[in-house]
Amino acid sequence: GISYFFFCHDKTWPEQPDPATIFAPIIEASANQNDDNCDINSSIEKKTIIFVRHGESTWNDTFNKGSHRSALAFAIGFIPGLIKSLLYEFYLLLSGKIDSWFYDSPLSHLGLSQIKSLSQFLNQDPSSVQSLTEDERQMLRILRGDPKSPPSRIVSSNLRRALSTVLERCCHG
Repeated sequence: GISYFFFCHDKTWPEQPDPATIFAPIIEASANQNDDNCDINSSIEKKTIIFVRHGESTWNDTFNKGSHRSALAFAIGFIPGLIKSLLYEFYLLLSGKIDSWFYDSPLSHLGLSQIKSLSQFLNQDPSSVQSLTEDERQMLRILRGDPKSPPSRIVSSNLRRALSTVLERCCHG
């Protein structure tokens, strides 16, 4: 694995074309035509995508400093944290449990509190939060699933940290 990392040639991705070169002519053509005979306007639809990241996982807790602790605290706790996670992984292997600290890692204690905070935020009435712009209020309504908001879909990874984040909101929100 280490030799592959150093000697492989697939570390760079080929540069992709700018999407504007593909879509600009279509949008320009639709702007220049009148609405009566333009099929392009009916095929272009505006969508809003809202990304919500999962809470902190045990992997993040072990290998990333995060904003909740200083670099010194992370450096001092890294080796003990790594030993703890390796021992836990070894315990899971020996006990025959199908679980892992590293592969499909669950939410950490901080991650659980983060998704509880998200759920509390989403439970607020959008009109009562004074610091939000109107667009942000609309996004909050969509995330809450308010009846008068535009239709929406929830799409999630099948990793349990992502599913736990979604289910906290759906089941306990």
